[in-house]
Amino acid sequence: MSRLERVKEAIIFCIRSLGLQATSWEAFIYFLVPTLEEYAHLLGILVYRKVPFSGLEEIPRSHIIAEALQLKKSEIEAHWVKKGGLFGLTSDFLVKEATAFAQASCVDAFEAIFVLLIYGLALFPNIDSFVDVNAIRIFLIGNPGPTLLGDMYFSLHLRNYKGGGTIICCVPLLYKWFISHLP
Repeated sequence: MSRLERVKEAIIFCIRSLGLQATSWEAFIYFLVPTLEEYAHLLGILVYRKVPFSGLEEIPRSHIIAEALQLKKSEIEAHWVKKGGLFGLTSDFLVKEATAFAQASCVDAFEAIFVLLIYGLALFPNIDSFVDVNAIRIFLIGNPGPTLLGDMYFSLHLRNYKGGGTIICCVPLLYKWFISHLP
C-alpha cells in the first residue's frame, strides 16, 4: 500500500470513528487541503500584512506598471495588447527587456521583470506566451498566496466536477505542500 493510501485510510478511520458519514475521497479532501497559512509559509510571505487579490482592482495604469518594471511608460503602452479577451504584455517583449537589463547589469530591473514572467507564465498561466492583466495586478499587490490557494481549489474542483483531466494551477507549490504532509 502506498503512503498516500495509508494516509487516506488513516483519515477515513478517524472520521468514521467520530461517527461522521463521508465518502472516502470527501473525507480525504476535507482533512488534507492546504491552508492559507501553509501556502504563505511555503512562499515565505506574511499574508496578514498584505492585501489579497480580489479581481475587482482596476486595470493598472501604464505608468504604474512601467515604474514597477523600471521601463518607460511609452514602452508599456506600445506593447500593451489584447489576447483572449484580456489585456497584458507578451512574454517575448518581457524576455527581451529582461535580457537587456541583465546585460546592462541592472539587477533590480531584471529581477522585477523576471518575477513578473514567473507570475504570468508559471504561477498564473492563462494564455501561452502572454502575461495577462490579472498576473500583473497580483504582481503589483505582492501577495500571491491567497490567489494561488484559490486557484488550486478551483482547479481541483473543476477536475473533480468534470471527472478528470489536468490540474491547471501552480503544481510545484501543490507538490511541495503535499510532500510536506507525507511521513
